[in-house]
Amino acid sequence: MGKSARLLVAGFLIASSFSFLGGCATYPTREETRSRETFGNGYEEVWEAVMATLQEGNWKIKTMEKDSGRIVGDDPGLVLRKYMLGRYDSTYCYCVLQYPRDVLGQLLGTYAIALTREKELRTSVTIDASFQATLFAENQFAGWLPCPTKGVFEPFFLDRVKSRLRPPKPPSRNFEWWIPSRGY
Repeated sequence: MGKSARLLVAGFLIASSFSFLGGCATYPTREETRSRETFGNGYEEVWEAVMATLQEGNWKIKTMEKDSGRIVGDDPGLVLRKYMLGRYDSTYCYCVLQYPRDVLGQLLGTYAIALTREKELRTSVTIDASFQATLFAENQFAGWLPCPTKGVFEPFFLDRVKSRLRPPKPPSRNFEWWIPSRGY
């Protein structure tokens, strides 16, 4: 084998190894997304922080049950960008069409939020975000297309709630209670 053939084979092997090492970037699965967080605050305080976060984002609340800790909200104002034939992208999700001639219209985000009392001063918040876009085939409404989440909205929402809560009170550093008072 000649020198140029060896260089060609070596170059091909190096290029292919870099492409295999680079791999393809993928979005996290629903299990990998941080969608639950426990706060060291009472239920009422966490409820108020969740409600303030929803109002700040101008999300429409469809149902709200304070006793059970369930809130369902919508966000119809999400922007959907077409970046390739049959592929659409948003800040929080991505959509892929089966037939590239179809067109997507409005993107809707639906958020199911659950607050759970764990202990007196511990409350957990779980959020399940789902996204769907209106699908048009041959200029007629054909239904809703579910769009997988990128795993961005859930941690963003939980961080906004956390920023509204006061930090939990740390344990007391005063250990004078154990010193005997009778001079032992």
